[in-house]
Amino acid sequence: MIELLGLAAAASLAGWLVRRAQRRRSSAVAAGEPTRVPCMLKWTARSPRWRPGRLLVGAEQLAWKRSSARRP
Repeated sequence: MIELLGLAAAASLAGWLVRRAQRRRSSAVAAGEPTRVPCMLKWTARSPRWRPGRLLVGAEQLAWKRSSARRP
């Protein structure tokens, strides 16, 4: 029973953090500031793998930037 309480607390904390990040991004875009949204990009021409990165939204053009963390 205590496990369910801990699971519910962890799920509500994760939901609160996600909503907070979404609100921060949407208010930045509404103010005209560019913001970065985490996403995955698949380049089928180069390799069949997904590449983690961030999409720059709110600038003149959409731009994708690879994550700085490299996986071996």
